[in-house]
Amino acid sequence: VFPGRVTLLDPFFSKGAKQYGPLNGMKPSMRALESLNLLLECAPQTAVETYRTSLASSGLLSGGSSWLQSCTVFHEVRLNNFTWYDVGARHICAVHLYFSSIIHGEAWSRSFFNAHILSSEIVQRMPRLPDAAAESTGTTVEGRVRVA
Repeated sequence: VFPGRVTLLDPFFSKGAKQYGPLNGMKPSMRALESLNLLLECAPQTAVETYRTSLASSGLLSGGSSWLQSCTVFHEVRLNNFTWYDVGARHICAVHLYFSSIIHGEAWSRSFFNAHILSSEIVQRMPRLPDAAAESTGTTVEGRVRVA
């Protein structure tokens, strides 16, 4: 059983390779990419969306997650009630605002979260990127993600 939709709220990763657990010398962001590729290979109609509310997920303060912008439906959320450096408040509010957008549906401000949008609409908006192995031939593999 696979999810029909995956929503990543402010995803960020530790910098550098890690020697513990399932990482075994990999960067956490590369393990996440591997997991996302596996999910999309097994369930290509999975909707994957990413929301950024702070600098933590920009890659400036953490390990690279910028590849998520190019391989998912990406949303930049403007939280004008909080200063840009109040990362904790932005992360706490992200969860509340995301679930509020489900409850309020179409009446919800589209400048925030769009959780009320059907997963099928998200899938239609998802970019289809060339597979790293097929890149030299110019072919595209549905549901595959690569790091630029």
